[in-house]
Amino acid sequence: MGIQSIVSFTILIFIDYRIISKIWYFIGFSGQNLNNLGNNTVSTIVPIVDNVQIPNIVHEDEDVTEEAERIKAISNHEIVGTDVLVLNQVEKIYHGAFHAVDQISLGVKHGECFGLLGVNGA
Repeated sequence: MGIQSIVSFTILIFIDYRIISKIWYFIGFSGQNLNNLGNNTVSTIVPIVDNVQIPNIVHEDEDVTEEAERIKAISNHEIVGTDVLVLNQVEKIYHGAFHAVDQISLGVKHGECFGLLGVNGA
């Protein structure tokens, strides 16, 4: 019973601190070849490497580009009067390799209903 409680407590600690998922991530990530970017598949983990062109990445839509330019061009005084929420070049990187959000800029106006969808609809 003592051994079972120690094993159960260890498993609980591993789950609570997400140690198992971190180990699983690093085992899976270490097996990938970062130099093999020329294949025709799109990986869910995009390595951040300077001066490398990653194939099959879709460029920004013109609406996205226009919104980013609007956020850059507008002054703080004007933006307070028009927008409730402003994101300017926000990025989120997981584990130093997975770029979940890549410098997105947007503004949500008063009374506007806004939804943000990814490429897979999530």
